Formats: sequence, C-alpha cells, structure tokens
Amino acid sequence: MLISLMDESKSSLGSNAIDADYEHWSARRLVHHLVHSEIVSAYRILSTIGEKDQPSFAFYDGDRWSAEAVSGCAMEELGNVFTAIRTLTSRTLKQVPDTAYLRPCRTTRERTLKDLVIDTVEHAGRHVQVLTSQVRSQRRRIPGQK
Repeated sequence: MLISLMDESKSSLGSNAIDADYEHWSARRLVHHLVHSEIVSAYRILSTIGEKDQPSFAFYDGDRWSAEAVSGCAMEELGNVFTAIRTLTSRTLKQVPDTAYLRPCRTTRERTLKDLVIDTVEHAGRHVQVLTSQVRSQRRRIPGQK
C-alpha cells in the first residue's frame, strides 16, 4: 500500500511532490517516519515475545528521528523496507500462541503485546490515510488531474 501510494504521488504530481510540504512534513519525511516507527515497533514486539523478563523501552521521538536520521534512500527502497519489516513482524505474530498477546512490557506506561500490535497498525494507518488525502488534494489542484 505504501509503495503504491508513493508511486501514485510521483506519477500524478511529479517527483517534486515527494518533497512538497504536507502540513509541515514532506512525503519523504513522512515515509522515513513510517519506516523508523516500523523498525522501533518491530523491535518492541519481538522483544516482548522473546525476552524472558518484561522489557522496558525508552521513549521514541519520531519527530526528531524523521528530521535527523534521513537515510537518503529512494522512496521505493523505503517502501520496500517498510513492507519487509511489516511482513516479518506479521508472520512472527501468526506463530505465537494467543497467550503471548498478554505478555507485558513498559513504554511510557505498562502495556501488553496486544497493545503494541494495535498501536503499530493504527499508527501507520493514520499516516497513510493523511498522506493519501493530501496526495489526492494536491492532484485536484493541478489542471487536467482528477
């Protein structure tokens, strides 16, 4: 989904759309943020599954990471990384027993594996929805585009 959205953005709006300002973040920065968040989420999910003791995770400053830890990867590469991490995490989660979803962890508060999974899915979904809306809105502003 992320790759097709990036392709839609680039083909309908041109390559400048990738760096256009979408409510203070470019599409490029937003995609970096999604990849960074997916990496952090995968680590937290896998640690909660695999650690013997309850893991505790430091605060993840997604705003700062997306501004300071820019990879220089092409958008397609970023989309592929996101997809690969999401696939690995999803397939791993399918292998754990239902009781594993009750395993505790600590972020800024007490959580469970189930909470982490829900947050991971909802977070990416919210950003993709906003980006989709913004790309479509930008496309309507271009003469001859629908």
